Amino acid sequence: MTTILDKVKHVIVVMLENRSFDHMLGWLVNPNAMPAQERAKETLGKSPDHSHRGVMWQLLGHKPLHLPAPTGPITMDGFAASYDSVWRGHGSEVLRGFMPDQVPVLSALASGFAVCTRWFCSLPGQTWPNRNFAHAGTSDGDVNIVPRLYRNPTIFERIEAAGKAWRVYHEGPAEIWCFPALWSRESRNRYGDHADLLSEIRNDQLPEYAFVEPDHGLIFREAFESSDSQHPANNPPKSAGRDFLSGEWLLHYIYTALASRRGVFEKTLLVVTYDEHGGFADHVPPPSDAVAPDDEGKDFHFTLLGPRVPTLLVSPWIPSGLRLPNQPPTETIDFTFDHCAIPRTVRELFAPGSAPLSRREAVASMFLPALSLDAPRPDLPVTRPRELPVPRHPDRVMLGSAALAGPPRPLDDFQQSLVELAQLVDQALRTEAARPLALRADIIESVLASPPPPRVFTTEAERQLYLYDVTRRLQRQPFRP
Repeated sequence: MTTILDKVKHVIVVMLENRSFDHMLGWLVNPNAMPAQERAKETLGKSPDHSHRGVMWQLLGHKPLHLPAPTGPITMDGFAASYDSVWRGHGSEVLRGFMPDQVPVLSALASGFAVCTRWFCSLPGQTWPNRNFAHAGTSDGDVNIVPRLYRNPTIFERIEAAGKAWRVYHEGPAEIWCFPALWSRESRNRYGDHADLLSEIRNDQLPEYAFVEPDHGLIFREAFESSDSQHPANNPPKSAGRDFLSGEWLLHYIYTALASRRGVFEKTLLVVTYDEHGGFADHVPPPSDAVAPDDEGKDFHFTLLGPRVPTLLVSPWIPSGLRLPNQPPTETIDFTFDHCAIPRTVRELFAPGSAPLSRREAVASMFLPALSLDAPRPDLPVTRPRELPVPRHPDRVMLGSAALAGPPRPLDDFQQSLVELAQLVDQALRTEAARPLALRADIIESVLASPPPPRVFTTEAERQLYLYDVTRRLQRQPFRP
């Protein structure tokens, strides 16, 4: 009899940026719940508010005067007013959803495999804390971006202790660097770029767990010329939506690589999700009875989840057009998820019996029941992404593009936090090079005790070359026992 371990020997998680369920999949999955609005646009004049206070406004329908805000009643009718305060007269734009033909790759995978219709981000807050729930089952009490290092144990350490392999694939600085225990743990390289992932799919060299962080747009002159995260800040009007469309291309490349190697695909589960909703509207109230991950919450008690985000499960063992939960329901399994479902499922697959990462992760629902077929499907959908606009400055920074000679361009708060994080990683790598026999724990403690002062860059080229150098040194660093 085929077991789940026969069906899933590898898990790939792709986590994109800042889009809600209704915004991306509403017209495909629940068109009757969508407001009568124009099509969503790939570009925005200003990025919606997705701070903790802003998200609570969107959920409660009024701007909270104090934090912690009350957790109810959750009306889900504050999105337009919140965005109107950011960009006067444009509040209705965050209510719009993309038609399936505008997101053909996401729509093809949603129609051809499984959609989780009750997957919520882990808290009403920003990128770092929500991503940290996917890695550590907790945000260590944070609800907004706090550029710091976290000591929480992660799913990567759990499966490594069980003798399994993991890798992170990224372009430029990655948020996952905030866990210093992951900077270097053993001889095999644990970090690679997106091209490495595609190569390892084609050559049947995937680790048990692969996490894909998108390109956040820090090693080109303009974010939208390199990034593929779909973050609204990377999609200003002048970008022609290149970043948004590049996110679809990233999914297309990964899925096509899998579909072209049936032997690899038949033992791989691809999970596509988004870290948070990014200020875009959704109509389903998040649960307010979630288990708090720990006792670290101060201004927020972590019993309220954040808004829904699009999440797909892709495998030949999944029937076409599956909706979790089924409508009408035919299963007794709880298919309400947050990002803790990722470490819980990966831990049960590859490190069974290991300790949970947090109280919430311990009770999180798992998504393995979606792989319900007795044999892998012979029919697979084909993805056809939309054409990309031509970039204005295609030269990479290491080729010395003259366009990089100007002063550093402004960054959004998330990008700036990654620059600060890169400086911490840089200091650790330099310390390790100077003290090759030092224990990794001692090097981490030295960085925590004496973090570097903020680095001042005089040109965009200088900053991008620095970030590229740190990235490549981490991806190619030698083993230090």
